[in-house]
Amino acid sequence: MTSYRYKRCVHCKRVYTWQSSGYNCNSQFNDANHCHDCRTAIIYALKSVPVLFKSVWVETNEVDVNTLLEHRKNVLKKAKEDNPNRMIGERVFATLYDMVDPYNINNNYNIEYQGKTYSVTTWSKTPEKNKVQILMEEDIQTGQREPWKDY
Repeated sequence: MTSYRYKRCVHCKRVYTWQSSGYNCNSQFNDANHCHDCRTAIIYALKSVPVLFKSVWVETNEVDVNTLLEHRKNVLKKAKEDNPNRMIGERVFATLYDMVDPYNINNNYNIEYQGKTYSVTTWSKTPEKNKVQILMEEDIQTGQREPWKDY
């Protein structure tokens, strides 16, 4: 299903349609804040500014799967206690199934733990496939990595 919304451009104040979902909604010119003309100007203005950093997921052993899952459980429990009349949610990833053994279920979670973002992948019947990844900021010029921080 495709959905459009009328918006007013933040810069030129023209009314335009923004496509929030559906085919081609991820076009670089489809923007929630700027009309097509202003978005085009922004894209071409930024072409001369190099990208300095990128985010990468890196496998890590600094924290184990069980610690992160226990932390996730405690965070959700505390959120429910603090907000008893509110629905508590988290980002959901599609569950995958092993094609050979459909009872071997894969789950994925993004977990904030001690100021860092982790991705946890678990398998119900094959725990040796479980893994933890950390979101890192990589300097494109030097290749140095450090944990990603949202400021």
